Order: sequence, then structure tokens, then C-alpha cells
Amino acid sequence: RLKQLYEILRDCCKKKEYTDAVDTLWEIQRTKLMPERPAVGSDGRKKNDKQRKMDEEEDAKLLAELNAVHKKYRKYVKIVNDYLSGKDLIEWQLTEMSDRLPPLNMHHMNKFILDDWQRTVLGHIDQNHSVIVCAPTSSGKTVLASYVSVVGGKVLFIVPTDPLAWQVAALFQAMVKGSVALITEGTVFLPPAFRIAVGTPRAVESTLIDIGYDFQYAVYDEVHDLNGPEGDALERIIKAVTCPFLALSATIGNADQLKSWWESHHSRDVHLLEYKGRFINLQRIIWHEETKEESKKTQEMVYLHPCAGVTLEYLTTIGFDAGDLAFTPRDAFALWQAMEKFYPAELIEDVDPHKFFELEDEAAVVVSATPSKKEKPAKSSKKDKKKDKKSKKGDVEEEEEYEVDLGNRTHRITLMESKKYEDKIKKRLEDLAAKDPKATQTLLESFAPPASLQDVTVELHDPRDINPTSSVDVYALVNQLCAKNLVPAIAFQLDSVRCRQLFNQLLLSVEAAEIVKYPNFREKVQLEYEEWEKTQAAVKKREAKVKAKGKEEDDRESQAFEEKPPPDIYAPHPDFVLTPAGSRLTATEFKEIKWQLRRELSEDSDDGHALVRSLRRGIAIYNQNLPAAYLRIVQALAQAGRLAVVFSDDSLAYGVNMPFRTCCFCEDTSNDVLTSLMVQQMAGRAGRRGLDRQGNILFAGLSWSRIQFLMRGLLPDVTGRKSLYPTIALQKLLSEHVTGEIMQRIVSHPLHDYIANAGSPSSPKKQESYLTKSVEWMAHFGLIKPEYSLISDVSVAKLVWECRDDPSEALGIFWILEALLKEFHHKPGDNIALQLALFNMLLRVVGREKFHPEYAHGSELAPLPGQEEAWEKLSRLLETYEAKLNELGPNAPEELRLRVALTDPLDGYVFRTVVENLIPQGLGTLQLNHIKRRLRGVGDRLRLMHNLLMRSGRFGELEEIVRKCFRRIKWILIDSEV
Repeated sequence: RLKQLYEILRDCCKKKEYTDAVDTLWEIQRTKLMPERPAVGSDGRKKNDKQRKMDEEEDAKLLAELNAVHKKYRKYVKIVNDYLSGKDLIEWQLTEMSDRLPPLNMHHMNKFILDDWQRTVLGHIDQNHSVIVCAPTSSGKTVLASYVSVVGGKVLFIVPTDPLAWQVAALFQAMVKGSVALITEGTVFLPPAFRIAVGTPRAVESTLIDIGYDFQYAVYDEVHDLNGPEGDALERIIKAVTCPFLALSATIGNADQLKSWWESHHSRDVHLLEYKGRFINLQRIIWHEETKEESKKTQEMVYLHPCAGVTLEYLTTIGFDAGDLAFTPRDAFALWQAMEKFYPAELIEDVDPHKFFELEDEAAVVVSATPSKKEKPAKSSKKDKKKDKKSKKGDVEEEEEYEVDLGNRTHRITLMESKKYEDKIKKRLEDLAAKDPKATQTLLESFAPPASLQDVTVELHDPRDINPTSSVDVYALVNQLCAKNLVPAIAFQLDSVRCRQLFNQLLLSVEAAEIVKYPNFREKVQLEYEEWEKTQAAVKKREAKVKAKGKEEDDRESQAFEEKPPPDIYAPHPDFVLTPAGSRLTATEFKEIKWQLRRELSEDSDDGHALVRSLRRGIAIYNQNLPAAYLRIVQALAQAGRLAVVFSDDSLAYGVNMPFRTCCFCEDTSNDVLTSLMVQQMAGRAGRRGLDRQGNILFAGLSWSRIQFLMRGLLPDVTGRKSLYPTIALQKLLSEHVTGEIMQRIVSHPLHDYIANAGSPSSPKKQESYLTKSVEWMAHFGLIKPEYSLISDVSVAKLVWECRDDPSEALGIFWILEALLKEFHHKPGDNIALQLALFNMLLRVVGREKFHPEYAHGSELAPLPGQEEAWEKLSRLLETYEAKLNELGPNAPEELRLRVALTDPLDGYVFRTVVENLIPQGLGTLQLNHIKRRLRGVGDRLRLMHNLLMRSGRFGELEEIVRKCFRRIKWILIDSEV
């Protein structure tokens, strides 16, 4: 171990990597090399003189060997000590070594040590307690969930997104004994006797009625997503499943209120643990672009101190606890230096880091390796002398005696100590803001970025633009990320269309730059390939003559024709591959990827589709609608650190554990999309615990006022969504697992109402009456009997229930189902005209939107030629639905009313897209995003219709045509992306 450390020290010194050299020397100083000799022997008795003498001789021999090693490398110890001479070692540790504070130091033995708060939570899990944990992303919550999966028996694990579900399921499959079920919108895999079920809320809610609610433990990851798009489904699962649970949340503003709500319907005590510390705090950076006179352009990274995002009002009113504004050790020391300038010494002397981190000369404590001055090392063996003679010149000087001097030991600041100092100095700043606001304001202004950067105002792109002008030079940005060793990076742009445009912009810029710098590169590689072909032809001629020649001559010729791999004519120039050397894709790997994606991507050039050839350069994109096979490859490459930059919308925002060093926010989106909570979630992808020693957040293309707001990261409240819906009564009739007790729990204590009523639960009678009303409504429309039993086909009732996110569409599909069956039974599903006729009818109730005359290529939904009679029949049918709904009078729920009045024209854009089998060109980002969202909605309804009606005796006849229509939508969406 000592020799290994010294070899690393020598290598660092020769490369002049002094920070790593200091880290290594300090590790040598602290490495315990002498064994502790027990006072008793193996027989349990006190050692006799002979045994003690043997121990002393062994110690003397070991000391001599250690002394020889120290002596050999003392030159490098002196180099490092000379380098440290005169340095303020407290300042130097907090600044130059801020990413190497133990346990982040390079020689940490990878021994995982639990934090105190983690031990507390694990103790609750061992006792089958229910726990809510609120902690920042990358603070160490994953280990808690993993522990539950190992010891918790049959476990239900809920995550917010499909990519996270895939990753978690793969992790658990490798970790635990037993099968893992995967339940997402597109995949339901339920192996027999599974131990763990991992899935997303809406998909899991649908599956629970088939597999039951009997689990030993539940994990709700990212439970703050109760505010998210599937938060209503998550809330209903939470109330239906009664086992102990572990709820993991980002830091939120109303954790106590969330706990009280949980206790209002959960039979067990609920424990709350809040932790504010992040394992690796993030450095904040702004990408600044400025065009000066004479067309000179400034493109630079400006490092931000967290205080740049803070105002005096913020400090005196809500304070740091209200947000997620963490400091790195470097930030904390910079704040101390500013305090020294602007505050009287007596007000800040106790937060002086030199007092907080005790400076100790620990040399007296060193018992690691060396004999004292008076001790003489034991005689070395002949072998040792021979080895010494072979030592490199300059590494060893021959002396009779040598006294080991590793230099003075200083206090080694740990990461946890730096966090305690951060808390103390932030608290002092808040106190001083109230006592001396003028000095505090001056201090805050000293951290502000340059005036030219503060004056930058960035307007959101006009959503009608087809190719909006980019406010960020993505190629220049990524080049600097690579140059500063800030990759791998993930670049977020929540507008999926704009995200793809930025990806294309980077790829084309890299390819164009390669051609400019190396215009003849392709021709050169082509010539090398032709030369290789000639050599191969000569080899084949030689092989034809082999049989006629002797073995000796054959061996001589084989040396001349040593086989070489062919030059890769499609490989990019190494200078224009963004992934660091050693992590790049090989020609064989690239060929395998192309083969795996041969069906999903149509190649438009010899060297592959843009999505594929970008992987060779270390660039990828992870967006909705891209082929699942491509997304799996991107995820695998990113997890292995084989990609330099990955572009993504919100698909990778939640919990996905990949080794990204930097999280970039590329251009702004609307305030209700790019929120503080979303920034907190996405920033958690950088600097992951156990994967890196540092993390960074970079803002590019955002105005200064917006950056300030997002930096402060004000903690949101979890308020929930509306969780009750008119068709909820159907759930009990679809499964024997759903009891009356479960239904009462599901409809009771809605979170949204609980928060709105300031923590007072709504009346049980009120919620019970909602369930009663749901029964009345479903009976009124002919789905069930008034005495609460099914009338309709079970598959049809389940279809209606599955469409619970939009009850008007659910009842609309049910209302026209007989008409669809009458129109399309016994007709071939592969007939395109019939498929379009089905779309023409179905779009009258699914995805109804008012006509958008402002849209490019817009048109009204109208009957197909020859289908006018069917159109009129459906119109009359929808009028009867409206009349039936109106019969309920004031009791009629608004959620069942068709979104667009029957007298208003319907938008026909989705239908036109289906007819043309592609999304028209020339659409602005808003319209393109909107049409894709609508297509996904229609495709989801067709998927449900196919999967459920195929099990129905009568309506199973629609299976083929519905399947063909679904595949039509699916490929339109995939083609629009690839």
C-alpha cells in the first residue's frame, strides 16, 4: 500500500499535478502501517517474554522495510512540502481542494459510510415504520430505497417517469433475489411470484386492480410529484395501499402539512425527517455571449457565487432555509473573505475559518511508519541491497542512517465539517443583514456578475417561428465544457422540439468545423482503405499458393502479410470527438449499434442516421417519441460515461443516476414550465454521490433576473391535484381485489382539499356522497345498475375507467362504441380508407379541440367524401349524449361535458396529419409540440381500446382496425423525430 501511494506521488510530481500530490502525501501521513500487537496470545494468555521479543523483531524488520521505502521516495516528499511552504492550508483546502475533501479525496477506500440521518431512517425501516424523507437530490436517498428493496419483503416502488422505472428495475434485478415486475405506460411485465414491482403512478394504478394491494412495504420516490401530471393517480395509490411506506421527496415548503395529511388516512404513525445538506454542492456558472465592436465576440463562462442570487430582502425575511441555495466550500470561504472587507472584525471573528477548523500540528501523533532518531533500522537483506542498487538515479541517496520526515500534519478538513461551516457563516450573514443592512448590501453587490451580463435580457422564442434564432452558440459552449473538463454534461431544454433543434445545431456545427480544419481527411482515410484492400488481395493470392510451399517459407511470408484491421472510413477525426479518449466508441461498437437500430431508423447517408452517427462523436438526445431501442442505448452509454453531452427535455429530469458532471439549462421556457422545483430536480443529475467529486449548474441563454430567481430555488408546497373523477365508482366493479373499504379510503381526504382548507380534512360524508354520486352518474349512462353492479361488458367498463384522466372522452368513446362496431365489423383492418373513416369518427370525441384558424395549414374536421351519412348519424348520437347529461340537471359533473360545444367547429389538424401520414413541414415550435401532444393522446386511447376490446366477445371484431390505426399514429410520431 505504501509503495503504491509513493508511486502515485512520484507520478503526480512529474506531471506537476500538485493538488493530487498533496492529497497523496496527506494520505501517506495518515496511513497506519504498523500493526497493533495484542497483549495476549492466541491462547488467551498474557504474552511471555519470548513472544514479545518475536513481536519486537517483526516490528523492527517492518520498520526497516518501511524506512527503505520512505528513503527511496523522499525527494518527492520534499517537492510537495516545498510546494506547500508558506501556503494558508485552511484556505487552500477550501478552495484548491474543495472537491477533494474527505470522503471525496482520491485515496478514499470506497468504504461507504452512512450519515446519521440515513441511519435514523434505516432504523425506522427495520421497525416497519412509515417515514417521509425530505432531502435535496443526490443527498443519499437512493441507498434508503435500495435497503427497502432488499429487506422489505414484497415491495411496491413508484417512480415518476419511464426512464427512471427502467433504471430502478434493472438495478433491483441485479441486487435482489427474486423477480422484478416493470409497470409503465408502454410496458407491463409481471413475472410469476415477483418480489418487487416498479412502475409509474397511472400504470401502476391500472395494474393494481389485477395484482392486488397486498405489499409488505411501499416506496414513493419523488413524492413531491403529487403536484405533477400523474399526482392524482399517486395520491389514490397512497390511500389504497396500507402497508408501511418510505416516501422520498425533494426539499419542500410544507413537509409538516404533508405529514399531517398522511396521518389523517394512514393507520400507522408517520415519521418525518428533513435534511437540507447535499452530498456534493454545485458550482453555478453563466455562459456569457457578447458581441463587441468590430464584430468581436466574447464567449466565456462566468462563475457565480450563490450570494449573487441573493437580495437584502431575501436575507431579512425568508432566509436561506426557504430555498435550496447551497454553497461549495470555495463559496463559503469567498463569503468569509468578503465579510472581512465589509464588517468590523469583532462581529465575525468567531466565523473565521482558521478558528472554526482547528489547526493542529499532528506530527506528534504520527505513529504510522517511522523509527525514532535513536532507533537504527534492522540490517537489510542482500536482496534489498541489490534492489537499492537498481533504483533510479536521483530517487535514492546512499546514507548510513535516515530519519523519516514527511512534513507536519495539518488538520484535514472533511466535507461534513465544511457543511457545518457553511451553515454557520450563512446564519451569520442573515444576522448581519438585520444589524448592518448597508454593509450587507455592499457585500452582496460585490458578488454581482459584470454589468454587461446583468443587462442582458432574453426574450422567449416566438412559438410560431419555424427555426428560431438561437441565443446560445451550443458548439462554443460544449467546446469550453470539454476544455475545462466539465463533461459529461446533460443539456436540458423542456421544449422537446427546440431541444431537438439544439441537438441538430451542435452535430452540424461539429461536422462543419471538422471539414473546415481537415478538408482532406475523408479522402485520406479512403486512400488508406483502398491500400488496405490491395494488401488483402495480395494476402488472398498468397493463400492460394500456400499449399504448394513448405511450412518454413510459409512462416516467413506470414510475417510480411500480418493482418491489420481495415481503416474506418466513417470514423470522425479524433479532434472532433467530444468524449474523452478512452471512453470513445470503437468501430465494432458503432457497427453493433447501427445493427440494433436498423429497423427503427432509416439511414440517409453511408455513415448512418444523424441520431446514430452523433453517438460516435459523444453526442446524444433523450426525448419523447424517440424509438425505445435508441433511448435504451443512450441510457446505457450515458451510465457508462461514454457520452460527452446528452440533450433532454424533462425525460431525464427525475432521479436517473448517471455520471453527469454538469447540468446545463439551454435557453429559457415559460415560468410555469421551468420552475424552481424543476430546476432543483434537473440540477440533481449533476455531481451524483458515488459517481463524481464535483458538480456544476450552467445557465445559458437566460436573463439575469430569471437566473437569480432560479438560483434561489424557493421551496414549493405540495398541494396535490384533483383526485376524484366521475367514473371512479367503476373501479370496485372491475376487480375482486378492490373492496368497499379500499374505495372509501381512495375517495376520502383529498390532498388538494386538505391543503386548501389549511390542514382540516373534509367531511367524510361529503366524500362518501361523491362515491354515491358516481354510482348514480354511471347508472344514468347505462354502465352499471343502481344497486352498484355492472350492466356493460367488463372490457368496455374497464376501458371507460382506464380513460379516467378525461372522463368526457371516456364516456364519449362508450357512447359511440356501438356505432363503431356497426360501421366496421367484418371489414378488413388493413384497408387505409376504412382506417381514415374510423379516425374521422373517433376524433369527434377523442382530442376534441376548437378549430385553430391561426395555425399554419389549419383546417376544420369535416366528413370524408362518401361518409356524410355516417357523420350525421354520429352528430345525432352526440346530441343524445348531451341531452342525457343535461337530464342530470345541476348535478351534472362538468368533467363529463364534451370539451367543445357541438355547435362549434372542431380542429382537423390531427386528422389531416393521419391522412397525409406525416406532420406537415414548416410549423412553429408551439404548433409542432401541440400537434405531437394531441397525437400521443389519440394514440394512447387507441392503445387502450385495442388492449381491452380484444378481450371482449362482441367488440373484439374491432381489434385489427384499431391496432392498425394505433400503429399509424405511432410511426407518424417516430418519423417526426427520426
